[in-house]
Amino acid sequence: MAVRILATSMLYGNAVFELAEKLPELKLVEFRSAEWERLLPEAEALIITLNNVFTSEDILKAKKLKAIGTFSVGVNHLPLKLCEEKNIKIVNTPGVLTDATADISLALLLAVARRIVEADELVRNGEWKGWTPGFMLGTELSGKVCGIMGSGPIGQAVARRVHALGMKVVFWDREGSGKPVDFGYDVAERLPLDALLKISNVLSLNCPLTEQTKCLLSKVKL
Repeated sequence: MAVRILATSMLYGNAVFELAEKLPELKLVEFRSAEWERLLPEAEALIITLNNVFTSEDILKAKKLKAIGTFSVGVNHLPLKLCEEKNIKIVNTPGVLTDATADISLALLLAVARRIVEADELVRNGEWKGWTPGFMLGTELSGKVCGIMGSGPIGQAVARRVHALGMKVVFWDREGSGKPVDFGYDVAERLPLDALLKISNVLSLNCPLTEQTKCLLSKVKL
């Protein structure tokens, strides 16, 4: 039987197995295994995850490749330029993690501000001696400024959550247009990065990793 589709993961639940029932030429193979390397030149399509960094060398080996389906929002693990040159279609899953990512961002913010992890460890270690007024007090978020780097769907989802806590939201993004951002519950300023950093009590990084954003914070002069 020819192998036309290579998958590197079962993904979630029985998704790949259900697909294999309809497409018997699909084979689940461990990424970078000897079998993967052997079958790659015959594959017409791939199903991969963001953990599978696919290089230009891989593309050149996969001479029959027509499409890559990646179980991720981002596509920075793929050689996009070469894929375009080879007319290889890339299909990703945009939008599926917007609320989940924003929820986790909020959870981490609250955990740090309210010292949740420290307090949990203290109780588990038997060090809890009782309440005092300043003990594990943490930081009040209401009235603070949350600077959000990235005004896309995830950045705006984070903005809605911190706005509900009573925080002021300001944005920076790669466009640099200066236009206010309507994030659903309110409209927030869009500032240059140095100005945003000067007034932010909390910083949320919600922009993609690109050549423009790589090491960006270390380049800012305040």
